[in-house]
Amino acid sequence: MSFSTRWFFSSFAIVLLFAHHAELKAQAIAQWDFEGSLDATTQSQPLVGEFATPAFETVFDFEEKEFGEDVAEVCRFEQGTYFRMYHGLSPNAGGAYVNQYTLILDVMYPEAFGPDDPDGLLGTTGWQALYQTNETNTNDGDWFVNPTGGIGISGNYPGSVPDGQWHRLALAVDLVAGTYTSYINGERVQQNTGQTVDGRFALGESVLIFADESGETAGGYVSSIQIRDVAMTDAELAEMGGPTAEGIPLPECLGPRCCLNRQFRVNYIADSNTVVASWASLEGDEAFELLRNGEPVSEILSADTVSFEDRDPPAGGAGVEYVLRHLQGGEEEVSCSSPVDTFACPDRLDCRVDQVTSTVTLGWSAGINLPVTGFSLRRDGEEIAALEATETSYTDVVAEAGRYNYTVAILGEDGEICDTALACLAVVTGIDLGPGIEGVINQYDFSGDLSSSTGGQDLLPFISSPLDPAFDEPGYDFEDMVIGEEEAEVASFTRGTFFQLLTGFEPNGGGGYTNQYTLIMDVMFPEGSLLESGWAALYNTNPPAGNDGDWFVQNANRGIGISGNYAGEVLPDTWHRLALVVDLVEGSFTSYIDGNQVQQNTGETLDGRFSLYSINDGALEGFSIFADDTGDNSSGYVNSVQVRDVAMPAGEIAALGGPSAEGIPVLPPYTCPMGLQCCADQQGGGVSLSWEGGAGMDGLEIFRNGESIASIAVDESSFIDQGAPPGDHVYEIRATGEEKCGNLPLTCNVLLFDEEDYILFEGFDCYRTDEELAAAGWEAVEDNAPLEDQRWTITNPSGRANPPSANGKPTTGGFVISEYSSASLDVPGSGASHDLWSPSFSTVGHDEVWLHMDASVQLNNNGDAVFDVDVSSDDGATWDNVYRRIAPARMVEPLPSLDLDNVDGAYGRLHVDLSEFAADQDSVRFRLRHFEPTWDWWIAVDNVLVDDKAPGGNIEVLPLVDFSDEAVPQDWDVYPGDGSEGLRPWNVDDICTVSLLNAGLDFPDMADGRQLHHFDEYFAMVDPVCTGDVMDEYMVTPPMDCSAYEQVFLHARSSILASGDTIAEILLSLDGGETWEEEPIFSYSAGGLSVAGEEPYYNEFVFELPRAAGEIDVAIGFHYSTGGLPGLQTWWALDDIAVTASGADGPGPQPGAQEFIRGDADDNGSLQLTDGIYILNFLFLGGAAPGCTESADADNNGAVQLTDGIYILNFLFLGGADTPLPGGFACGPDPDEEGSPLDSGCENYSSCP
Repeated sequence: MSFSTRWFFSSFAIVLLFAHHAELKAQAIAQWDFEGSLDATTQSQPLVGEFATPAFETVFDFEEKEFGEDVAEVCRFEQGTYFRMYHGLSPNAGGAYVNQYTLILDVMYPEAFGPDDPDGLLGTTGWQALYQTNETNTNDGDWFVNPTGGIGISGNYPGSVPDGQWHRLALAVDLVAGTYTSYINGERVQQNTGQTVDGRFALGESVLIFADESGETAGGYVSSIQIRDVAMTDAELAEMGGPTAEGIPLPECLGPRCCLNRQFRVNYIADSNTVVASWASLEGDEAFELLRNGEPVSEILSADTVSFEDRDPPAGGAGVEYVLRHLQGGEEEVSCSSPVDTFACPDRLDCRVDQVTSTVTLGWSAGINLPVTGFSLRRDGEEIAALEATETSYTDVVAEAGRYNYTVAILGEDGEICDTALACLAVVTGIDLGPGIEGVINQYDFSGDLSSSTGGQDLLPFISSPLDPAFDEPGYDFEDMVIGEEEAEVASFTRGTFFQLLTGFEPNGGGGYTNQYTLIMDVMFPEGSLLESGWAALYNTNPPAGNDGDWFVQNANRGIGISGNYAGEVLPDTWHRLALVVDLVEGSFTSYIDGNQVQQNTGETLDGRFSLYSINDGALEGFSIFADDTGDNSSGYVNSVQVRDVAMPAGEIAALGGPSAEGIPVLPPYTCPMGLQCCADQQGGGVSLSWEGGAGMDGLEIFRNGESIASIAVDESSFIDQGAPPGDHVYEIRATGEEKCGNLPLTCNVLLFDEEDYILFEGFDCYRTDEELAAAGWEAVEDNAPLEDQRWTITNPSGRANPPSANGKPTTGGFVISEYSSASLDVPGSGASHDLWSPSFSTVGHDEVWLHMDASVQLNNNGDAVFDVDVSSDDGATWDNVYRRIAPARMVEPLPSLDLDNVDGAYGRLHVDLSEFAADQDSVRFRLRHFEPTWDWWIAVDNVLVDDKAPGGNIEVLPLVDFSDEAVPQDWDVYPGDGSEGLRPWNVDDICTVSLLNAGLDFPDMADGRQLHHFDEYFAMVDPVCTGDVMDEYMVTPPMDCSAYEQVFLHARSSILASGDTIAEILLSLDGGETWEEEPIFSYSAGGLSVAGEEPYYNEFVFELPRAAGEIDVAIGFHYSTGGLPGLQTWWALDDIAVTASGADGPGPQPGAQEFIRGDADDNGSLQLTDGIYILNFLFLGGAAPGCTESADADNNGAVQLTDGIYILNFLFLGGADTPLPGGFACGPDPDEEGSPLDSGCENYSSCP
């Protein structure tokens, strides 16, 4: 049958049924059949096309598809496109939403690159969202086909929906019965129970078809969609069968004014004890009458009447039948009926547990319009009380900790009058969590069994991959082990064995699941246990193990975390106390090792991935420990596990400290201090310290640079250090007693400046809110309505690491960050800006003005992601650009207009010369600008300093090395370390053609932005990109005598594609390279590297080396290691390495101090014709080079050229100007700064001192 015949068939059915009269059970039904549009087949609103991640627009069209021997017109939609359905169903089942309905879809997901998806735009091996009940699409979808073809939700995905085949998928939801049931081609394949009225699966005004908030969607084809306001039965859906070209069958419609079009609906409104009937008045209608149980309940109603209220429904009426009669000429044309219960049973039993007294208080209502005679209360099936009809609460005292199931049966004259007794689960632990804290704690100490130490349910053992349930049993045992210095009984478990933990938690945080909780475990993973899979799963929120784990130990770096964010170190063969604090009200997921916070994810959603199923979710309650669905797990040992339904503060986690044989303390006796904030008053000279916590401790002591400066009473939480001198200070807070706080000492760094040493300084440590930041003059400016929902902020909304300081370690305290959480159109030329303006400052009297700052510049996307620094001397009326960084461009059309010189992110301390536009000005401001057209990339900035000091010294110690001799200099040392295969030392060969220039590429590059963009063809590098070598390589400068200098500086241009697995560091030696100082000069792997292996960083570094000043045998080493791993796609390149110094005192090399006469090229003590001839002879006839290049550079342009000879002749014979300083008549020093472009050097000149 063709698609055109399909429409004829529907029309013909209507014509055939004109003459029939029958009573039809009223259902609200809406259907869409995609006959070239999104219009409804029934009298409903059209579908609305919308889009979400990963799409950037709605993409769908209509085409013909074969159904066996028939053809139908269907809708083709691409991934990310979904359809908003305004279903028109009314709230039902006594709730505020639609709680009983059936959704039916005729769909086909094609095979990628198969005949139905030749371009691979639709097919997927991932998740296929079918619908979403959240109307804003801000959490997970609610019905899926999973990657293996199963259908369902919440870890329950049976059945098979193969790609490339049409299927009729149906979902029947009855939240009164608590059921959610899936069907494939009429066959029931899946059911979840324990769902709640007005809960997750209830429908609001609209429902989203094929939608998910995180891109777990697929493109495909849809032929027909139907929704009804009843939960259809197995038999009804079986009768519908599989998909056909005719679409989903609609009920018979008896004439144009039949019940389907009439939309007759009857609802009992419990609050007013009223039955409301409503219907549609259609063209040609004459009159209506409403019957109740066969008797008229209304008078004859006019044609324009569309509703009626029955204000006196029968008490306790079950299935009261209401019938709408349409009267034509006084005779019944059609009648529609609908049964409704005219009472409301109570739907909730409240259980409140007082853990101090071990009592459970039950409360309920008597219902509405119910003939109640009493109530029967049962605990675990045994009656504990029989109450009168007026009694609706009861307090039960239990003898011991445990899980207790309570039920309340509502009784009438003939027994129970509600189908389902009220029920609740009460978890009694007898443990008081503290004043004002209500909650449950559940603990397991593995003393020979899997029982709870606090009255909870025993752990339930299961197995997952790589174990096979057909052959394997859970593998666990109990044995004695030493933890600390004491013996404890612990549980061992094999890889693939895991345990479901029934928490006993109720929903919290304002959501439908448990959104605030803390999980703590004392565990040990033996050496080698993580090697098989590379992971140790710690817990899984989808029990028993329905999908990927949700907290892991990663073997590569031994860190813990999730979603690419793994930090800290879980050592092998070592007991650790691991803690996870989840607070989805705040959006945070925070990991601790032995009391120390090591990792945090933010932006997590309420009722999202990390929420836990509660006691309302039946068999899905709780979570599983050590569980993963694909074998990313490990064998190990566990001594104690604790979970509580509160998000513990960091101070309490710190007080729990590390593991012990006694297990995890239930209640820590004290709270450790946390959240140290240090704020320097640059004008007044004082430093303010503030913190939280410390309750129950003996006391605290404050140290500055290792020396005690104050003892603090336990009830104090602040201190002001008025005696701090200028300098870099490290403050610490330590405990004075025996408390074992895993987070102590708390530390912070503070810089205090002499007034003459700075113009402006901001460490961002004095602000906790953006309002405080703005009050200090830092102004976030956004013009032309940027689309992203984050701006420059002090709050660090995604929990990023602090930017790297001068040595590569993360800064401490506050910092500002610009971050985009979703796609934006803020690109150059868009007219939108995302800026942070500095306070205004004066530079009067300063000929040079420099901006220095610690920064992590993480950019991405096609050359349009930009970080700019601009300066203004007219309060922002006009701006001049002084610094730019651009993300590496890719193969895009049209090509980005931005140039290659500024490409790549930055990592470390930046130095920006503002002098051209900001010197000697009354009022100066600079702004930080961020353009980023995609999400999850950012710019973080800290320790902003404006002064008049150019970085570096004026004395050359190590001349510039640019590797132009095509080799590392012979007096440098290149050697492998102990972890090297010895195949690829530091070199200038670039055999992997990492360099954009050496690879013969143009901008944009051909390697997704990961090329080396900045250097000429000669530079030093290490690059395992194409060889996969295991590297541990050193490149070392020759020894340098720095004994006469007060300051020593290292200059280097560095470009790196870094990795979390590599070590890339600059080392200092004070014995000529024999040994290395413990603290590196700089390290890319010092902990501030937030995104590794994504885009290159480029910096023109200047490092001050205070430890080198005054030393006689200084060497600098560049060390790169792959950490023993082969095949890393990373590299590190260096160029233009030099060492300068300043503050010479006494003997020592002082290049640049040699005096000379400008123009005296032949060094005879005077400026003559012979000097011009000398220069021409040197340039063109092979004559000797001048001993003092500066003396031959007559016009002082930085080079000896033909123009110098002409300059001299012009001065001598044609009245031209004298040569630049020191001039052509007397000896004098070079006025140009050492190492500047105009400084060409003067090594040998005998005519001047």
